[in-house]
Amino acid sequence: MLKAFFGEGPRCQFIEPSGEERGIHSRLLSKKLGSETVTRFYERFDAAAQNRQQDPLHKARACVKVGRFELAANYYNEALELQPRNWVLLNEISMFLTFSMRDPKAGIDMAKLALALNPTCSAELWNTLGDGLYEFGRTAEARSAYEKALTVNDSDVRSRYNLAWVYTRERNYPAALATLAEAMALDKTGEFRDRLLHKQQEVLHHLALRHQQEYLLLINLVSKLAKQDDKDKDPEAPKAPAVPEKTE
Repeated sequence: MLKAFFGEGPRCQFIEPSGEERGIHSRLLSKKLGSETVTRFYERFDAAAQNRQQDPLHKARACVKVGRFELAANYYNEALELQPRNWVLLNEISMFLTFSMRDPKAGIDMAKLALALNPTCSAELWNTLGDGLYEFGRTAEARSAYEKALTVNDSDVRSRYNLAWVYTRERNYPAALATLAEAMALDKTGEFRDRLLHKQQEVLHHLALRHQQEYLLLINLVSKLAKQDDKDKDPEAPKAPAVPEKTE
């Protein structure tokens, strides 16, 4: 549609790269384009350039799959040098650092860099920050990050799933179950179904143990009170000797 409107007639020159298969498309529009500008555009956005940018990222992902995390880290660094302002890449690296490298502090820092580039449009970034904070033991801050994700996307399933983890750690089991129920209702594609159900069973188990402990405490209390009452009513229980009356 853009090409039909801008590329036909004298409106302007319309340049598009070859072999474009990305989700984000690049076009060059101008009334008068110099040859150097066009050459630079192709160098930056054609299929070969995109392949060069994506090559270290593909290698990093392949290394992660086979557990070669140190080598994956090197490839992620190469990818980051080529795309330092790519917040999607920063998000992926943050998750890699938090869960694969078991370095949540570095994952938190990387997520914050991504959020500096895109603080208001991605619930995923706030979830990733929350994951790093949760793994680092900063539970209250993790909850705030997940809640921030919900302000970005109030129907986000992952945010609710993550909040259920927070509530479980805080032993707020009713809140965890309520949040999981909301997530299940919103999970229209079923992407999170298994994880949500597994977490629900875990929370129910914790809640059942709490109820069992409360019941045993109540039984022990009743038993102690009953024993004390029986002791007070026992006729054979030793009595204190009577004090003799004083006679003149």
